[in-house]
Amino acid sequence: MSARKSQGDSGAGAHVEHLDPASTDHSETHPHGAASSAGERKCQTAFAAQADIVQGREKYREAAEAIAKVRARLTHGTSQRYGVLLVTSAVPGDGKSFMALNLALSLAGPTPDQPTLLIDADLRRPGIAHRLDPAPENGLAQILQGEASFEASVARIKGTHLDVLTSLRTAHEPSTLLSSERTRNLITVLRSRYARIVIDTPPLLLFADADVMASLSDGVLLVARSMQTPKNALSEAIERLSERPLLGIVLNGGVRNPLDGSSYDYGYKKYYR
Repeated sequence: MSARKSQGDSGAGAHVEHLDPASTDHSETHPHGAASSAGERKCQTAFAAQADIVQGREKYREAAEAIAKVRARLTHGTSQRYGVLLVTSAVPGDGKSFMALNLALSLAGPTPDQPTLLIDADLRRPGIAHRLDPAPENGLAQILQGEASFEASVARIKGTHLDVLTSLRTAHEPSTLLSSERTRNLITVLRSRYARIVIDTPPLLLFADADVMASLSDGVLLVARSMQTPKNALSEAIERLSERPLLGIVLNGGVRNPLDGSSYDYGYKKYYR
């Protein structure tokens, strides 16, 4: 994986009785209240059979170890903490949703002291809801359009400390919706509630959505598929992110660098400008 240094702040856990993304008054957010009654009222869901979860599964041991290394790079040995992480890819089919889900689960950890939220911000081709059983009844678009509250939309994965906010259907003019004041307010409030937020977005080179959400993030992970992602597409994606905090490139499905053909020990390498 390639990476660049970034600037960012981490959010602390908090209890929010009612979250209205249209409001800029955050006086009801209380840091360190993650283990609250609001958490107990969350909708409960579980991973579906097709979720491709690698944690705790022997046949995916190497993939789980690679994701654990990515997690370690993000959480240890640095004075910077990345509260909001964006996961995207240059082109479709590189496995960004797989990476976002498994990385979020790894970041959530075995204890409740690092409350973590996964947001599916791909309002064009959602990639998380079908990995859950049951899928939540509301999603990100419903919140941003004022049709549902956060509390009525977020779900807790059973047996984990990971919350998920999915996208259930495509939205009209997604880039406009994601660049709205409601979206900025939502992320601001969620920073006070969760220690880590992982955001899955559409491919960077196809739409403006990923760049819009990158402006709200502390760091960006770019997913590439070994021997499949075109070199020119990956290079263009890196250039597009030149003004964003690109932390690295996650190499999915192999151990060879698509930029120069060199071998990797594992699927994460740093790339400093």
